[in-house]
Amino acid sequence: TQSTWGDRSESTANMDDFDSLAETSDLSDEVDDEDAWLIDSITRYRSINMYEIEAPTRVIELLQCSQQPSETAIIGSSFENSALNDVQIVKLPLPTEAESSIHPEHDLSIDSGGFTHLQVHTAKSIHSSSCFAVSGPPFGAVEIWSSEADALETSGGSLRCLLTLNQQEQTTAVSCRQLASSSILPQRLVVASTLSDITSYDVTNPTQPTAIRHSVPQAISDHTDSVISVDYIHHNSEKNELVCCTAGGTLALIDMRTATVVQSNSTLASALRVTSMDVSHNNSPLIVVADEKGALRILDARKLDRVLAMSAAPVIKLSASVSCATVCPIQVKFSPFSDTVVSLSGLDASVRLYSTQTFHTPEDNVSSEPFFLHGGHERNTRVLAHQWHPTIPWLIYSSTDDAHLDGWIPEAKYQLRV
Repeated sequence: TQSTWGDRSESTANMDDFDSLAETSDLSDEVDDEDAWLIDSITRYRSINMYEIEAPTRVIELLQCSQQPSETAIIGSSFENSALNDVQIVKLPLPTEAESSIHPEHDLSIDSGGFTHLQVHTAKSIHSSSCFAVSGPPFGAVEIWSSEADALETSGGSLRCLLTLNQQEQTTAVSCRQLASSSILPQRLVVASTLSDITSYDVTNPTQPTAIRHSVPQAISDHTDSVISVDYIHHNSEKNELVCCTAGGTLALIDMRTATVVQSNSTLASALRVTSMDVSHNNSPLIVVADEKGALRILDARKLDRVLAMSAAPVIKLSASVSCATVCPIQVKFSPFSDTVVSLSGLDASVRLYSTQTFHTPEDNVSSEPFFLHGGHERNTRVLAHQWHPTIPWLIYSSTDDAHLDGWIPEAKYQLRV
């Protein structure tokens, strides 16, 4: 697939041309906003690659198996009125060694692809496995796919779905099941729809996965509320603990060895719907939660009864009367290299990077300013998904509802020392 740059496709000068333009004193009178943004990007990005993809994607999931290089990612389309949607494995080129690298047009190599009846809203690479799982509307089923070379050869180079979980349990009440996998428990996949419906599968044999534990924490008042995020706690590798967040704002720490709730917190519940959660992957027990307006809260998984710090929602001018979360999901993520850096997307065409050290007490209800804002997407679009690269510091991928995908690294002066 050959990429373009939306309305910026005409700006294809090389870096020497950009430098000479930037030195022109009366440049601001001669260039439009897009050209001005491109020139400004020279000082703001160490690397930025821009692609046009076949369809908008809510999923950017980097494969975690040893058979695939680190730049290999899963993307999937999610058309509401389409009988079939794409699931693709693509190669995302890594940044060059050049001091500054800006590519308005770039090739996106598609390794393989297949079709699903689901709208792909979530995907998870299964650690120590060549498989990955996807889920989404209309029924919230979970499909396990293989990215193994032998499987691709058997199917003529196409991705193939090995198995569909929850097929007999499909209801319109569950539009998307949430997924988790961890290097602590290889070849294990967690599937969650509500706090009373959490199952861990051993996928050593992906065509016949074994259900390890079914969690039924009925003691929690909103145990039937939809889970919007689930992940392993990584600060204690000896434990098999999950943290789940519901749309109603309940956080629950669950010991999957005994299928019991270690602790829970429903104090996040408010008039605003919780839309996203992430767990630190830096041997830290910290959790970050975002609501539908973009307010961020930091909590400790060991003590869920209080919010440690927060940033109130930024002021966003929406073009529609509906909430952000109705249009597309708000996403918040920890940097894989620091639990003091979080990223936020889904409010508009940008991705915001925050330092949690600038957050305030919950009583202050003050919004912190991001230290970097990725504004490379078209202004009238919305970011559907973003993802940090797990091994390359500060490399972030983001996609928008106009079927564009950026891979970018802020310039060194914008990278917090962590």
